[in-house]
Amino acid sequence: MMKFHTYLIICAAAVAVLSSCGKDMAAQEQFQGVCQEAGLTIGGSQTYEFSTASVQMSFNESKKQFRVFDDGMRNYYVVTVDKIPSGEGSAFTADLVWTTATDVRKRSGVKFKVIGVSQDLLWCWNKKDDIGVVVRLAR
Repeated sequence: MMKFHTYLIICAAAVAVLSSCGKDMAAQEQFQGVCQEAGLTIGGSQTYEFSTASVQMSFNESKKQFRVFDDGMRNYYVVTVDKIPSGEGSAFTADLVWTTATDVRKRSGVKFKVIGVSQDLLWCWNKKDDIGVVVRLAR
């Protein structure tokens, strides 16, 4: 009887772990599927998705800073990294600043991993807080 209870506990724990992994992957996959050119996702919810027709993207190598903003300069996000990402799989820590409809928000020390690369665009993901950013590494 004791073995059966132990087995049930192990199965329940495995189901909990696997279901949380599926949720994490779903948020990451949604981010990659929705944000095709430039975008920001906070907490798994899309905050911005810009099209290249109405967005400016820049990279300042000396400041290690990526900037993405709309033509009116009302909506933007800025990602300042500790080291310049070198390609898919590379990890870095960043400070993130972005606008909302009512204010400017900040997060410091966010750990990202590059999960996708297409030409000079990088899709970066923070698994812990479901934060995703698309930046352009233009040198």
